Amino acid sequence: LYFWPPGDSTSGELMLTMLQDDLVHMNGAKYITMQGLTFELGRGELVYIQGGSDDVLDHCTLGDSGNDAVRISGLRNGLSHCTLHDSGGEGVILAGGDRKTLTPGNDFVKNCDISHFGRIFWTYRPAVTLTDPTTGDHEASDGNVVAHNHIHDAPHAGILFNGNDHHIEYNVLD
Repeated sequence: LYFWPPGDSTSGELMLTMLQDDLVHMNGAKYITMQGLTFELGRGELVYIQGGSDDVLDHCTLGDSGNDAVRISGLRNGLSHCTLHDSGGEGVILAGGDRKTLTPGNDFVKNCDISHFGRIFWTYRPAVTLTDPTTGDHEASDGNVVAHNHIHDAPHAGILFNGNDHHIEYNVLD
């Protein structure tokens, strides 16, 4: 393998990752707060919160992922005041709640700056997707929150959703 830099190779930093797994994978975890951390350079998801409850990423930076930046299911899990940039796929997937029983997940993305998502997969990879927690095929979730976010600089949709009782409010998409 030979890499021919697109410009002056002495003026920048070259980063390469071979990690195909998630940087952080929490399965059934409860009451964990990750605050002020930076998660970068992964080919898979940077953070995957699978099930559990009350897990929060607060004031974190998540960038340069080959796939989606964050995937969340469970109850009351989410992101607050985070910066997400340069994901190959989606910024955040919220998959909490149960549409069949109308049980709210109360998962959330609040006060975040999400940009330059969909770098590799240009369509149907929005900043935030509200989806089904069991299938992950963008069918339906229930009772999640996407509020007060700045979503910008990407090739396709800002927010895609299915399901019931979501609160999508006060987001700026430009």
